[in-house]
Amino acid sequence: MLNNKPKHLPRKGWYDGWIYSTFIDQESNPIRAQVLEFLEPGSSVLDVGCATGNFAIMLAKKGFRVTGIDISHDMISVARKRQARLGIENLEFIHSNAAYLNEHSADRFQYALFSFSIHEIGYEERLELIETIKPLTKHIIFCDYQTPPPRSILGFLVWGIEFLAGSEHFLNFKDFVDRGGLNSLIKTCGLKILNEKTNRSGIYRIMVCD
Repeated sequence: MLNNKPKHLPRKGWYDGWIYSTFIDQESNPIRAQVLEFLEPGSSVLDVGCATGNFAIMLAKKGFRVTGIDISHDMISVARKRQARLGIENLEFIHSNAAYLNEHSADRFQYALFSFSIHEIGYEERLELIETIKPLTKHIIFCDYQTPPPRSILGFLVWGIEFLAGSEHFLNFKDFVDRGGLNSLIKTCGLKILNEKTNRSGIYRIMVCD
């Protein structure tokens, strides 16, 4: 089991909690559902930056053994309430900074998922977080924006949404785009791409790595 004691948890977004759950989380369901085709049934999954637990709950309902971790107390609070209301047992939510998992856990997972979470943090933290997760999992799956976003209405909408998330969030997103997004990050971290998929609009990418 993971240590539930939080460590270094300064980050909080104005949208954390019920706002994210009500207005944002559900919109990501279609692309997140496509991740399922890359997962071995019944496997163990670490959902890094699980937010209000929407994706983690979706996976648990389908028989995966899921651990969701998030740095935000408000996000985890909503996630745990949803889990309790649904009575799901093959699911655990942890309020902690995922960058310190290797200090607390000897557990290994078959998959670690970064679902729209890696672009939210600064460059050095991205690298640190991935290096922490690598020894704890067999495969890492990234589900995030294609970069640069296409010059379309949907592409400009992405920029708008990220801007509204707050100045720090937006600067981290811009840095993510400027540095070449997932392709550059995966190469820098020494990961090997096993499979990938881009949705029809060219907005989102799923990349399976080991």
